[in-house]
Amino acid sequence: MALTIVDNRAIINECDAITSWTATDGPIPFSTQPNPMEAGACLGFTASNATEDAYVTITSANYSQGTISMWMQDRAEFNTTALAGIGIQVGDGTNRIAYAVGGSDGTAFRHDTGPVKWANFLLDLGAKPTGFVTIAGAEANLNEAAITQVGLRVQTLVKSVGGADNVFWDIMRFAPYGSGLEVYGGTSGTPETLLSLAQADRSVGNQQAYGITRELATKVYGIQGNVNLGDATSTNGTYIDISNEIIAFENRSLSTGNYYRFTINGNATSPTVVTIDTSVLTVSAGASAIYDSQGTNVDNETYSSVLAGFDRGVNIGGTGNWTINSFNGCGVVNTTGANLSSSSFSASVAGTGNAALYWNSTTNPNTYLNGTSYTKGTGTNHAISFPTGMTGEITLTSLTTNGYNSANGSGDSTFLVNATTGALTINVVGGVGNFSYKSAGATVSIVIDPVATTITALDGRDASEVVGARVIVRASSAAGVLPFDDTVTITRSGSTASVAHTTHGMQNGDKVQIRNAEQQEYNGVFVISNVTTNAYDYTVSGTPTTPATGTIKATGVVLEGATDVNGEITSSRTWTSAQPITARIRKATASPFFKQGKVDGTISTAAGFSATVSLVLDE
Repeated sequence: MALTIVDNRAIINECDAITSWTATDGPIPFSTQPNPMEAGACLGFTASNATEDAYVTITSANYSQGTISMWMQDRAEFNTTALAGIGIQVGDGTNRIAYAVGGSDGTAFRHDTGPVKWANFLLDLGAKPTGFVTIAGAEANLNEAAITQVGLRVQTLVKSVGGADNVFWDIMRFAPYGSGLEVYGGTSGTPETLLSLAQADRSVGNQQAYGITRELATKVYGIQGNVNLGDATSTNGTYIDISNEIIAFENRSLSTGNYYRFTINGNATSPTVVTIDTSVLTVSAGASAIYDSQGTNVDNETYSSVLAGFDRGVNIGGTGNWTINSFNGCGVVNTTGANLSSSSFSASVAGTGNAALYWNSTTNPNTYLNGTSYTKGTGTNHAISFPTGMTGEITLTSLTTNGYNSANGSGDSTFLVNATTGALTINVVGGVGNFSYKSAGATVSIVIDPVATTITALDGRDASEVVGARVIVRASSAAGVLPFDDTVTITRSGSTASVAHTTHGMQNGDKVQIRNAEQQEYNGVFVISNVTTNAYDYTVSGTPTTPATGTIKATGVVLEGATDVNGEITSSRTWTSAQPITARIRKATASPFFKQGKVDGTISTAAGFSATVSLVLDE
């Protein structure tokens, strides 16, 4: 399927005829000499060492938010840009102003092949040039939301040769914020390319000459408008390959809201497949842009490439291959689960309260973020943020961080955890740099180079897995990191039990076994929070007497819960010294029932601990 381009901008005037035009000279339509930029004709007049202007009268339109574009060609010597040698003029019927967009010292977007003499000038009324000429009324009174006149104004410094027309112009368009080209086509066997888009842009066919994409050199392209790859409004499929190419989003001094949108968006009927490899997509200094491939039915894989300067962010759709990329000076890179392994994030311009990477998925990012690196820029932001639903346990392997705060709770701590409740354990394996966190309320534990403690329960009759067996693994002596049978005191406020426990050595999210309290509500295995050196809290049911009475004992718990479909239960953490443990395993809540099994051992700081227990039937 050949490349199809739909231009969603509004045509102000095709400049094929003089109807509705008013000018200080002419204008005259030309179909040859010069050849028009866009099919039909172009208009021209004589500017012989003089100031001339022309405008077309249109139905009132709001041009306050967007871009006016106009093709121009000259055979004249203009004044400088500062002195409004070339200007685009707009008027509201009373006030008519020409804003300086070029001159002898500055031209505009032009193709290097084909109609090379034509240049496409832009005017964004939200970021008006400082140089302007008042033709009528007053610039301060111009009603940009009710424009009825659009055209050009030029000032030349020499006479026209032979008095011939020497200034020409062609199709004018207006692009509201976000409006631009919709591009689709290609097949899986023969995908389309950016070259096809650039060739179509320099075509002089009817309503072509888009003035958005140009070929600067072989496999090097400049863009000065919005481009959507994919058929978002109908049912056509799209296949586009961008390989070993450079795309530069050019600075045209546009207003804040008029940033470039480079989007990939399709439809529910046919796929939109865009592959970018070994390429560079860069936003020029002074320009602003977003990359967004989170559209409908999109398969966008980008790898071994560089995305630089996308200050509005990079939104990655799907779970495809985004490996070995470099994100430099970008806003938030937002992914719903793409494989970003071996990618780097540097000098992120994500705002305060955000991160270079937003892992917008509750899936464990293990393997997806392996080998990624994060180098903080000058802003106050984080390396990685996780969504509100991300709790439990995740693993990050071979991460490298540079410049992030080593303290927890800071605006530039390494991780941002947006969960307000629950607990999240972040296992960092083989990492380099600082690993800290800021939490919206959830209990967070960062475990550096953890080792696993695993208990497997098997049926002693046939060695099959025992599912749902209850397991508790706890400290068996005071020789390890965890407390063993320490005497503690407990007070209660509401549902919070506060434990005074001298130098207990535990962390937020750890579990503790409390026993021997005369009030049974205090006894059991609990997740602890609000940990300090000599105290911690846990949640208690009911309203037991406070303070708790009895000779109360506390012991650290390594893991506690039920075996899974593989008959296993496992937990990972870092151990600074060997930890003696005892494990109890029993299944007594549903048939088949099994007697209690036991295993003792020591968790190694380097290898962890693993044991298989054969249970005896108890029915």
